[in-house]
Amino acid sequence: MRISTLILFTVLFRLGMTAGEFHSVQREGICSGDTLSAAQEKDMAITARRILYGESDSVRLSANCSFLEMLLHALEQEGSFAYPFDSLTTISRLFAPDSSFRLLTWNLPKDDGTYLYSGVIQPRPKANKTDVFLLSDSSDIMTGLEHRITGCQAWPGALYYQIIRNETPGKRYYTLLGWDGHNRFTTRKIIEVLTFDPDGRPVFGAPVFPDYLKGDQTRVIFEYSSNAVMSLKYETQRYRELRNKNPYRPAYRYRTARMIVFDHLEPMDPSLKGQYSFYVPAGNIVDAFVFSDGCWRFKTDVDARNPDKRSDNRQDKPTEYQLVPPGSSK
Repeated sequence: MRISTLILFTVLFRLGMTAGEFHSVQREGICSGDTLSAAQEKDMAITARRILYGESDSVRLSANCSFLEMLLHALEQEGSFAYPFDSLTTISRLFAPDSSFRLLTWNLPKDDGTYLYSGVIQPRPKANKTDVFLLSDSSDIMTGLEHRITGCQAWPGALYYQIIRNETPGKRYYTLLGWDGHNRFTTRKIIEVLTFDPDGRPVFGAPVFPDYLKGDQTRVIFEYSSNAVMSLKYETQRYRELRNKNPYRPAYRYRTARMIVFDHLEPMDPSLKGQYSFYVPAGNIVDAFVFSDGCWRFKTDVDARNPDKRSDNRQDKPTEYQLVPPGSSK
């Protein structure tokens, strides 16, 4: 049995719940608002730090199981959606820009240099119940991640640091920017797409990148040397757009828009193509995705030197936490 699956069943067993029962937790009114005690939150923070800094896999895995149990009990309580959990500095705590859900993710570094991810989605409570969705990291056994559409129990784990909301007629997309330590040789940055099905269940992945590579990807994964640092963020920038179709006298214009901006990755030498442990950002070359007509449109030649700070939406800015152990590359 995989580690993440074992953790899931261990936590549910301790809570006396089945996997199906877990998704709709009836609020029992044990506490409300800000009544979670400082001592309880302190215990959670100490346990969360052991997930990241514990001296061995067994210590970190045990801490992860204990933390999940404490967190799920806390999220059962009435008023928990508004509780900030400010002391959990090793846990990424993000609210959707429209406050429709909260996303918590964290990582567990393993002795072999790989990572295990855990996460919870807490939608805004409705009526007399609150739904809590536990995310089970399946990235170590899933192939073709760039083309899969999955649910909570087959989540391609990552540590998310930003949520972007886009809406089209009849569809709402939440694009997640994330980090994956991957292994000792490569690191990944991820553009994930989160939607919710008619029953309110989370769905990861969507075919909204029509002009990137082959156009059939449901998420974008950038893999590069663990010794390099890649930038992936959402901000206001300018991109160049062709104004005519004259191949002899092309004319361009610049447009300003909110976009996902990222470093262009290339191998250190052309002979190393496909060996991602040798991929690094290519100087000042910056690419981007701009959301248009229900899709993320790929753009090159982005002028990313001077972001327009005045038009940046504060809700879109990534939240910084102490999320990775010392020496880990971002």
